[in-house]
Amino acid sequence: MTYEEKIAWLNRYRQAEREDRHLNEELAEVSAALSHTTQSISPVPGGGSDGQSLARAIERKAELEQKAEALRQMKKRYYMEIFNVLTRKVTSQWDYAILRKRYLECKTWEKIAEETIFALRWVYTRHHRAVERLDL
Repeated sequence: MTYEEKIAWLNRYRQAEREDRHLNEELAEVSAALSHTTQSISPVPGGGSDGQSLARAIERKAELEQKAEALRQMKKRYYMEIFNVLTRKVTSQWDYAILRKRYLECKTWEKIAEETIFALRWVYTRHHRAVERLDL
């Protein structure tokens, strides 16, 4: 596997985490719309509403909840795959910490540098070497 392919494989969990946050935001918006049931049930006289906005919101919420559950299952699988590779194949404590923080804890480079008390450039260098050494 090339370096770029390894990065793509490792980034699957991070991407799923971003998608999960986005779905949760959408669910919150739909839930907020559902809390205004009076407006949803009774269309404004003379307005352009067809009176179906509540039904559509309920359908949308159910659809988003199904997507969110499927995504959670995928996230669990990705997490365990990455965790297993890191715990079995990364020999250096620092490399493990950097890869875990980046790909399982979804931390920024700056936060990783701060938590490891090392320079940002050092974190980039160690990360690159650790990924290249991974045998996926």
